[in-house]
Amino acid sequence: AFDPRMAYRLCQQYPSAAASVVRTMLLKVGRPHSEVEHTVTEASQREAERMHGNVRWLTMAAAVTPLLGLFGTVWGIMNAFLGLSATRTSTIQAVAPGIAEALIATAAGLVAAIPAVIAYNHFLQEIRVLTADMENFTQEFLNIAERHFTTKS
Repeated sequence: AFDPRMAYRLCQQYPSAAASVVRTMLLKVGRPHSEVEHTVTEASQREAERMHGNVRWLTMAAAVTPLLGLFGTVWGIMNAFLGLSATRTSTIQAVAPGIAEALIATAAGLVAAIPAVIAYNHFLQEIRVLTADMENFTQEFLNIAERHFTTKS
């Protein structure tokens, strides 16, 4: 038999995004269906936003590290031209250190950005799957809870 109090206690005992949504729903069970659905939708959106908040730093890393690499590239090219002007010759020895510095900075930016983009997209997909599963579960759970309350009435 369905026991809403036991379900609520289980949600408290095993915290998760889905448990948070179910707890919110259990507090509204017995109210009009549209109100319960609205509450579930809002709770699901809050939990999805919270999960997205956990991976926003990856977005920041993916956006900022190539810019830092570009900054290093510009700095290295400037050093190459400074080396060229200091020697007043057009030899490779004059520009090579600056070019190397530029390429290292570019590579470092990409080394940081590429894994960040891959990780962000992986976690974003996981969040999408989890959110869809959570919505399906809460809808099924809502149907069970409503059947319980309509048969008790």
